[in-house]
Amino acid sequence: MAAGGILRTNDGLVGAGGYSGLTNRLQTYHRKSGNHYLLAYQVVTQHHRDHLVGIGEAATMGAKLFTPASNFEVIEEGVTDHELEDSDFVAVTSRMTISEGKDRVELYEVSTARPYAYLVVYVPTEKLIFIVDHMGSRFKQGPPDSGVNLVSMHHVLIELDLDVKRIATAHGPRIFTFKDMAAAAAKFSSVACVGESGVCY
Repeated sequence: MAAGGILRTNDGLVGAGGYSGLTNRLQTYHRKSGNHYLLAYQVVTQHHRDHLVGIGEAATMGAKLFTPASNFEVIEEGVTDHELEDSDFVAVTSRMTISEGKDRVELYEVSTARPYAYLVVYVPTEKLIFIVDHMGSRFKQGPPDSGVNLVSMHHVLIELDLDVKRIATAHGPRIFTFKDMAAAAAKFSSVACVGESGVCY
């Protein structure tokens, strides 16, 4: 997996995530890798607007947008620098694979505590997943911050039964391990609140 969420397959490059600056990241990838494949696919993991600001760049490059069908309308409304059409999208339901063989990228539609229509990006040869908004840390070492979003994603990954060793996220350069996630999930304890008083313990 290249920096900036760009993956190489035999059918072209796959972008994952949706922040702005995609064109610059792609140029950096081309320069450092010597691989000048075009961006053929862009995975839009969810519909939250902060992850849509770079989608217009991907569409301008001619990349097909992979996302659950329920996200199409929100993405069309959220992308203001490029007029999207239904033909720009590929609907992902349950599971879909981009390319074949050792360079394939697998997409899994899941529901978590955060968005209800969400894609997990899995690179089998790297034993790596890419996720957004479920995991992170302000520190260079130690387990990620624990919370209900992380716990719900941990449950999803256990159910998917993927061979995951490493986890990349959209909100930082740090690569976590699945053991990091499991440790954070084990630390989580729910908070009980008394009625509508706002008093929680």
